[in-house]
Amino acid sequence: MKGLFISILTLSFIHLNAQTEVHSYDPVWSPNGEQILFYSNLDGDYEIYVMNKDGKNLIQLTDNDVPDGEPSWSPDGSQILYTSRRNGLKGVYLQDLKTSKVSKLLEVESSITAPLLSPNGLLIAFESKMDGHKDIFVMTSSGKNVMNLTGNEANDLRPYWAPDGKYLYFQSKRSGKYRIYRMDVDGSNVTCMLESDTHHTNPTLMHHQNKMLFTNHTDTSVNIEILDLQEGTIERVTTDLADVMFPSFSPDDSNIVFAQIVDGRSQIFVMEYASKKITQLTKF
Repeated sequence: MKGLFISILTLSFIHLNAQTEVHSYDPVWSPNGEQILFYSNLDGDYEIYVMNKDGKNLIQLTDNDVPDGEPSWSPDGSQILYTSRRNGLKGVYLQDLKTSKVSKLLEVESSITAPLLSPNGLLIAFESKMDGHKDIFVMTSSGKNVMNLTGNEANDLRPYWAPDGKYLYFQSKRSGKYRIYRMDVDGSNVTCMLESDTHHTNPTLMHHQNKMLFTNHTDTSVNIEILDLQEGTIERVTTDLADVMFPSFSPDDSNIVFAQIVDGRSQIFVMEYASKKITQLTKF
């Protein structure tokens, strides 16, 4: 259980690549809500895939001898951003979906994780260990002007842009347990969003309501919860699931996509938010 918990928190697809079973991670909705992007070792090593929101029409977008992972969409849905270990180094890459042209934006000797374009497409937030410990960084969408925003000795992970682009949310272990924090885009005004005796990870926000989605790790389960940012109230979305990872809302906030480990394999699921009905999309 300890090794699995570390895998969920560090979100490192390289370590998971040693497993022989098929695993799928990091599902994320397209801006138009019609497709879901994710990465999987379906062909033997981790590549980027896209499928329809109902799990049909699976398309492999990358094909390399090295792991590609942690994908995200450009705001207009025409490009995808992901990490890849090419040339022996870890880098951030941008791929045009129409032409398949790939552009290398940044390459470093240390780790790079979870790159995400800002809502206006001008900045990219990501997690890296390039300064010796895991921090949240930003750079321009062309890969220039890299700036460390957190500079903390504790692990700062998993950046997520507020829909209006005014804030960055992330998870950090600076208090001893993983908490969700919010900061301005220049790294100032860091605020803990919720105190708890459990670990809170994977922050994302609803698109049309002032609510934050996250995973709550107890000693026996990992479930999805929602914090109302105005009222301070918490809604537990799932109560009997285990090992849930990477939840996020569809653009219209009607569905939640997430990964979950079932029978030793990570699969992609979608939940209808209103009814809490869950449908398994991948059965690799």
